[in-house]
Amino acid sequence: MKILVIDDNDQDRKIIERFLRKSGYSEVLLAETGEQGVEKAIAEKPDLVITDTMLPGIDGFTVLRRIRAN
Repeated sequence: MKILVIDDNDQDRKIIERFLRKSGYSEVLLAETGEQGVEKAIAEKPDLVITDTMLPGIDGFTVLRRIRAN
């Protein structure tokens, strides 16, 4: 399972990534901004997206709408 984590806080991204990897998920993708998250989601086609709602630029809800539109 490929998981994309979108969060502007570096520490939160690392904590989530570490937790997911310890839980057995080896394909964890990371993005710092909503724009990066949309680009990675389109290119990598993750099975699951975990996103912060308060992101710089476009918010997490807009990110999910853009991903769903593709």
